[in-house]
Amino acid sequence: MIRSAALALSSLALVAACQPMTPAGPAQTTGSVNGIPLGPYYLVSLGAEAVPQRDATLVLTSAGFSGRGPCNTFSGNVQGEYPSFRVAEMTWTDLACPGSDFESRYFQALTQATDVVWEGGVLQIRGATYMQLEPGIPGGPLSRLGR
Repeated sequence: MIRSAALALSSLALVAACQPMTPAGPAQTTGSVNGIPLGPYYLVSLGAEAVPQRDATLVLTSAGFSGRGPCNTFSGNVQGEYPSFRVAEMTWTDLACPGSDFESRYFQALTQATDVVWEGGVLQIRGATYMQLEPGIPGGPLSRLGR
């Protein structure tokens, strides 16, 4: 019994040694990085299209980003530091939904982004498709604060 437990622990140690390192401590979701405020945002425009539903979000952290579309969630990280926003990796769930065309365009715009700008209380994500996001959660206490 003790031998099998020791064998299991040594096997676990070998597997853990092969796994990628994770950053020490949790990612920051408050404060800012190079003038870009961290925290929750919601999408208000995608290209020339207004987003009336306010059901697409983005959370910027010191270690990457996460959020949701109308149906699916996503997370990822960027190369370098903000204001650069070049996606190094992005994963998402794949649930079918009626808003999938909009959601696909949102996710694609994120993967093709090049940089972020904080101007006039609005986060702008630039790239192949221009996006504007407002801080907070729609109807929540941080919305429309201008940080």
